[in-house]
Amino acid sequence: MLRHKKHFVTLVCLVVGMLVLTTAVYANYDDAKGYTNYKDSLKHLLFEADNYTLNYQAKIKMDDEMIQTLIGNEKLAGKNRSHYEKSGDSSDEKSRVYDYYTFTEGNKYYSYYPETNTYYEGKISSDRSGSLMGSDDATVKKAVRFTELLADTLIGDLKNNVILESSKDGVKEYSIHVSGNQIPEIVNAGLSLAFTASNSEDYENDVTSKFGNEPYIDNVNMRVTLDEKGRLINNELEASLVGIDQNGKKHKGTMEVTVDITDYESTKADVFDPEGKVKEN
Repeated sequence: MLRHKKHFVTLVCLVVGMLVLTTAVYANYDDAKGYTNYKDSLKHLLFEADNYTLNYQAKIKMDDEMIQTLIGNEKLAGKNRSHYEKSGDSSDEKSRVYDYYTFTEGNKYYSYYPETNTYYEGKISSDRSGSLMGSDDATVKKAVRFTELLADTLIGDLKNNVILESSKDGVKEYSIHVSGNQIPEIVNAGLSLAFTASNSEDYENDVTSKFGNEPYIDNVNMRVTLDEKGRLINNELEASLVGIDQNGKKHKGTMEVTVDITDYESTKADVFDPEGKVKEN
């Protein structure tokens, strides 16, 4: 279980890094104040909006073979929320599937695991906000500001890669393609640092070891859609990472991520039903 989590955390961090890069590229586009609009839509989604449904899925392939899958659903309704996630891992000789549910009802929290039909119950702070991040304290605000400034510094002329695909009734859809030779050097340097650290650990990481210590982003494609109120309603990402293992063999990893946000201001969170389930202490 721990190895699985460590593998997946590594891959998730890589996906997040690519998302930061590509979404920042989009944000720097000046069409209809795109920079401000996109940043505001992300801030609104993460720290302000407290009622919407978010569906997401991710697929990770290694040399065209599926090794990781992830699907999830998050429903926010004020301080009530429900979340379901299912992940599959076939990155080594064993294939595993995990799924779980979480429910927040006021200051009560439940986590349910279908495989064992067990659940846990606890309490959380009543001071949290109803947003996805649940906090907008000073530390979080400074972290957001730092990320904005870092992204601005990295992008440069990549803003010209953004294409406005459509604009109808206030809904705008953008696409972007970034090739490997356009990726800022500091991004690949960061990947090299992360993978070198992972590959130098006591055990061999089945995933990161295939990329060696000098992986690089080969290409990134992304689509973004904002609704007539400037809210994010769709984000799609496809990115590939290339590296060479210690035996000199080249490997290519591909990640596809899709996020859809619907039912702003009309979402109702699912409610946990403990009947027929075993409570754990």
